[in-house]
Amino acid sequence: MNLYELSTVSIVKKVDTGQLGEVYAGTVLTDGWNINDLLMRIMDINFMKIDCEGGEYPLFETIEDRLLCSIPKISGEFHNIGGVRPWVKIIDKLKNLGFETWIEEYTNNTARFFAWREKEKSLILSDESKKVIEEKVKNFKKKNLKILQVQPVSWVDIPPKNHGAVELVIFEYKKELEKRGHVVDVMLVDEAIKNYKDYDIIQTHMADGALKLSEEKIPYLFMMHDHHIFVYGKNSKCFINNNAAIEGSVLSMVPGQNCMEFFNHPKLHLLQHGVDTEFYSLKYNKNGPLLILGQNGIGGSDGYNPFDRKGFLPSIAAAEILDLPIICAGPSINNKLFFEVHPQSYKKLEIIYDLNREELRDLYQKCSIAIMPSSVEAGWPNLTTLEAMSVGLPVIGTFNGDGIIHLDLVVKRNKNQIVDAMEKVFSNYEHYSDYSRLVAEQNTWEKVVDELEKMYEKALELL
Repeated sequence: MNLYELSTVSIVKKVDTGQLGEVYAGTVLTDGWNINDLLMRIMDINFMKIDCEGGEYPLFETIEDRLLCSIPKISGEFHNIGGVRPWVKIIDKLKNLGFETWIEEYTNNTARFFAWREKEKSLILSDESKKVIEEKVKNFKKKNLKILQVQPVSWVDIPPKNHGAVELVIFEYKKELEKRGHVVDVMLVDEAIKNYKDYDIIQTHMADGALKLSEEKIPYLFMMHDHHIFVYGKNSKCFINNNAAIEGSVLSMVPGQNCMEFFNHPKLHLLQHGVDTEFYSLKYNKNGPLLILGQNGIGGSDGYNPFDRKGFLPSIAAAEILDLPIICAGPSINNKLFFEVHPQSYKKLEIIYDLNREELRDLYQKCSIAIMPSSVEAGWPNLTTLEAMSVGLPVIGTFNGDGIIHLDLVVKRNKNQIVDAMEKVFSNYEHYSDYSRLVAEQNTWEKVVDELEKMYEKALELL
């Protein structure tokens, strides 16, 4: 791709869907923009992530200094292209432009970096860029929206008392949207069908609710949260219903790139989960117990399957190898059944059920490391990973999630790999803790709802 000119780029796409192991390839033709023109068009950038397999060097050479200084936070990877530690010149350039930098170098001649500085506000704008800003101001002055969030079930409150990941997402959306002046109501689907004409946006979170709205020819946005699609596959009723919900929507969203690739649907957009970094404030106990948590097992038409989806068993085994105390927290509705099928004899294991939000936060803050070797997740990063990182806990897990978990701490569901990762953490605890908090601060609900508002604007254009 020529960084200086508009061009057509051919991309060969290879995708591994993970649980089902399916791989496919194809070619996509797309326009490639001059990087400086692209930055001028976007203008208000708060964070830029770079991972372009060696392309970072011409990228940094091309970006104008004034535009680089308008981006207050930059992160990414450097690759060993053209000699040993070729990234030194870029780090020096960033420092000369007033950035503070943090870099971690790996033995395979790659490195991860963060750079940050006060945002430069005095940009000289082209006429075209001024038009872009004027349009943004016009959009900002649009009327506040009336938004209806469709509640999945009647028996889980919003906010949830002790479990309910989807309900927690709805609560965080509602809280952040209302801060911005929007009106947000929550209703069950039958009530939503009666009242939909009073709202600008109807957003539903479960396939059955979406299909009911579709039958009534009510336009809706769909947020797909269902990890069971990976378990039961593309021929399952679960996948077919969720795909139909996406097809019938104005547009749809998923909280993980794995879902984007699994459905491969043109109406689908990525909207990852976030965290409330003020509520989950920085506080941890590096001498505290280990922590595993979540609602374990798999649901289905045949009832509860006590499959170790959350990786409790290798985590407990790893704790026992190091003779460390470990706490397992989660809802009793499934976890009691799980431990009836998988009884544990380790004396330093404590099992806790049905914590409310405040109790869960306090638990995070008394622990040292969160271990999350999950085999199946729809949302990545998932909620508990970001909550643990927000209080400063290093997280050991199986999913890398585009740089969420530190590369040193990405493991397979294997007790020995988990032990190795724990020993890495204890050898340099503050480093991994600082990394966790930094990642959480880049994934707040405020940033998520910034993107959600863009989805709403796009949906209104399509209606």
